[in-house]
Amino acid sequence: MCGGGGDDPRTNYGGVERTTAALTEQEAKRREEAFGAASPFFKSRMAGGLPYRSELLDFSGGTLARSAAPLRASLFRRNAMGGGNPNDPAFMQTLADFNAKLARGFDDRTYNVLMMDEATRQAAAQSMANIAGGSNPAQLLSIWQNYVSNK
Repeated sequence: MCGGGGDDPRTNYGGVERTTAALTEQEAKRREEAFGAASPFFKSRMAGGLPYRSELLDFSGGTLARSAAPLRASLFRRNAMGGGNPNDPAFMQTLADFNAKLARGFDDRTYNVLMMDEATRQAAAQSMANIAGGSNPAQLLSIWQNYVSNK
């Protein structure tokens, strides 16, 4: 009864091999479809990083500048309501302090944005690797090479 056929699952090795091959083929098709659908998104993230990166790094018109504008206006308004002169040394020092804090905030934000951008690129590359790796290891190598060369 060694290696024989029949209906006994313990000896029907050919059926198991055919079933495994069919499941492997189905899995490869499923991964290929997922890779095709997700590929444009992940490739754009690998190449471009965060889509709103420029908005976060624009000191004069980005999100930080827009959030600082009302505070700066409020600072001038309070000075004017108190009868202060914009050329008063005390007000000029207050304004200099405000600008220094704003610049430090921008520096901190720049570092964080660059880290988030790199994390986005790496996550996209990892996602591509997870999808493509199961269907075609050569595709995984190609994705990694493209990522490294675009870096």
